[in-house]
Amino acid sequence: MLSQPLGGAWQEIDLDALHFNLESVRAAIGPDVKIAAVVKADAYGHGIIECARVLYESGADVIATASVREALYLRKTLPDAPLWAMGYASDDLLENAVVNNIALSISGAEQAKRLSALAESHNTLSHVHLKIDTGFHRLGMSVEDADVALPAIMSTPRLAIDGIFTHLALIDKEHDCAQMIKLFNIIRSSAARLAKELPCLHAADSIAAFRYPEWRLGMIRIGALLYGNHIADAPFTPRKVMRLCARIVSLRSISAGEGVGYDESYRSTRATVIATIPLGYADGLPRRLRESGQAAVRGTRVRYAGLPCMDQSMLDVTDVAGVSVGDAVTVLGGEGADSISVEAFAAWVGSNRNEPLAMTGRRVPRVYYQGGVVKVVDPLLD
Repeated sequence: MLSQPLGGAWQEIDLDALHFNLESVRAAIGPDVKIAAVVKADAYGHGIIECARVLYESGADVIATASVREALYLRKTLPDAPLWAMGYASDDLLENAVVNNIALSISGAEQAKRLSALAESHNTLSHVHLKIDTGFHRLGMSVEDADVALPAIMSTPRLAIDGIFTHLALIDKEHDCAQMIKLFNIIRSSAARLAKELPCLHAADSIAAFRYPEWRLGMIRIGALLYGNHIADAPFTPRKVMRLCARIVSLRSISAGEGVGYDESYRSTRATVIATIPLGYADGLPRRLRESGQAAVRGTRVRYAGLPCMDQSMLDVTDVAGVSVGDAVTVLGGEGADSISVEAFAAWVGSNRNEPLAMTGRRVPRVYYQGGVVKVVDPLLD
């Protein structure tokens, strides 16, 4: 834990744990399946620049973002890395993607033509992954549309087709997922008839890669597992990568019956010690934490006292022996006695495990640990 307060709140990011998690995935799946390391949403709230660098240096085959803008931001730091923007690519960013060698996800022949023309004008290739909608109904061409679009796309000049992929709903293997893979296999057969060499096929994310190892195909897309979210079927326990912390900046004693915070929705039932920390809902602490949420200080779990505010939150620390101003409070992540699991946090706020990780605001400094080296990144001051 840091000795300096960094303005009172910070994230600790263990890059050695991130490296361990990627290496564990590689050891589990073997050398023949590629790994796309997903760093979307600022690397799930862990910092896209530092995390992408470590993942690429640790052997990720592809670094995957959600948007072209994320990939363009990364390209400045990783000039040679295979970058792929998995989500929607607007027309105004296509040329930037082509010039910066960023692979795109496309769903139709018209966009393929536009990319081909741009690649021709810059005397280069446009790298793409073809997205197939097998039932997720978010993005991608339907299997029926692919009958016409696939031959047109695969014959488009200046287009390098790096992959063909789909996204699984992960509801039920025997029905939903099996049906999706069945539809995807129709595309596989069609593509095999159109190309001498089949592009890389991929369908599995962190969960599917280990729940359904037979569907790893040519590449898996790993996100949540890299950042420490446990996957039930994975043959290893990932290390926690992030801890979100704040220091107690104020302690005050109140009497039974007094209220705390907005609406005084919290009223003490006894003589109570209230601690204030400089983290609020703008930093990733939802107001719903007042209902059942907990934090950890000096190895003791404490409850939120009233609604988290935009910039500050209050805690009931009455039962924490020796509690003092300056004590570090863990609000999310970490390991050991002073930790709050992402699973518990998600349950308190009615979310999934990814959302709490990605919610930390940019005004919270990050402290990166790697091989004993500490690097502080402050988005507001750097």
